[in-house]
Amino acid sequence: MFLIHKKSGLLLNDVVDTSLSVTKDADMVSSMLSAIKDFVQDSFDVEQSNELNTINVGQFNIWIEQGPEAIIATIVEGDAPSSLREKMKEAIEKVHLKYSLELNKFEGDTEVFEKTEAYLESCLLSEQKETKKRKPITIIIL
Repeated sequence: MFLIHKKSGLLLNDVVDTSLSVTKDADMVSSMLSAIKDFVQDSFDVEQSNELNTINVGQFNIWIEQGPEAIIATIVEGDAPSSLREKMKEAIEKVHLKYSLELNKFEGDTEVFEKTEAYLESCLLSEQKETKKRKPITIIIL
């Protein structure tokens, strides 16, 4: 989960499920997401009110929830439940309620946003499908 300042594109905070980590540099991810958003708006004459909410990259999807001053982005592998979007919306709303002054006056100091970790962690999900156990060939033959 990445919390990114909308105007500057700077990473404010991130939390990672270490067992499933797929990113190498969180700052690079936040910068690229901002660059992609700007590229789409500039290149395709998209209105500012239309916002990027999903990016598909191979087996991964990047889901983005926008707030007035910050965005939350997460990397999804496989099929995520639709409830994840709701959790992300709730998290970005809570961040804006609690940190609206800090977001409005942000000048590069990310220390205050370390306390947003609980909001971001509430969105972390990890599920794996159980693999069906195959019956031994001898039982099938009998």
